[in-house]
Amino acid sequence: MKAIGVNTGTSRLKDLKVLDVPEKPVDKSEVKVAVYSAGLNPQDYRMVEVPDAKKADLVERPNPLIISSEFSGIVTEVGSAVTKFKVGDAVYGRPPLPIFGCLAEYVFIDQKFIAKKPQQINHSQAAILPVTFQTAYMDLVTKAGVKPGQTVLVLGGAGGVGSLAVQIAKDIGARVIATGLTKDMDRIKDLDVDVAVDSQKGELAKISEKVDIIFDTVGVKAQAEAIHLVKDGGCVVSCMVVNTDPSITDNSTITFIPFEFAQANEEALEFANKMVEKGDLDPVYTNEISFNSNDVISEVKDALNAIWNNTKKGRTVVKIK
Repeated sequence: MKAIGVNTGTSRLKDLKVLDVPEKPVDKSEVKVAVYSAGLNPQDYRMVEVPDAKKADLVERPNPLIISSEFSGIVTEVGSAVTKFKVGDAVYGRPPLPIFGCLAEYVFIDQKFIAKKPQQINHSQAAILPVTFQTAYMDLVTKAGVKPGQTVLVLGGAGGVGSLAVQIAKDIGARVIATGLTKDMDRIKDLDVDVAVDSQKGELAKISEKVDIIFDTVGVKAQAEAIHLVKDGGCVVSCMVVNTDPSITDNSTITFIPFEFAQANEEALEFANKMVEKGDLDPVYTNEISFNSNDVISEVKDALNAIWNNTKKGRTVVKIK
């Protein structure tokens, strides 16, 4: 089958190419999925560009390394022990870390790591949900334990993970305050937040309302500026690096929850499905690359560089079928 990735060793992003990869037999608990769309993320860049996995805080690179860790497609074969899916089902999901491998014509994946794709969204929309949604869900629901009636401050509410955190919190019944740059204010207001805060204009300093949870997608400077807003017994959960300044972290009344990579989570996908079906979640991608384009490799390289360097907003997918 065709896939996009690199041979390991000294390979870098410049060595990205179309690979010919042999298909494997379907294990008894696996499904074989014809991939229709695959999402691109910063970790794809890191896995390709930083061969020393320990320096990248990642796992050892497989050989070959096929990029992308999220997909949507159609089931073409099921293992003997598969009970949840049948041939012809539209599904989406992500393999468990350390596995990537989704930017390929087929994915072989255990049934517990996928969910049926909601009819309300297309394959490219579904393909951008697993990584970012599971990250937001794990941090906000599993770790921070957000509850109806609580107040959540999302630092960076317009980004991929931040905007999903806003939507999850609102769906659960929390009050949401979200910060963003001036150019992101329309996007944040479209998410129906209770309070939109322009961080470029210093509006965060004018907020006096106490919050139960800070959900940070920006970094330590933003955390330091907002930490005084957290109630006793509240928490700071970070998709970035948690502040290690002892003048801030030596606070026995606040829990600091550090970043970790979100694992594949069936519960999170089912929660996403319910939100989509209710009309409370509308995944948006801004760039779609054709797998069959003559320029697909240069387009994927450009997209990964833009994602890593934060020079282009929005999500990028590669459409295979």
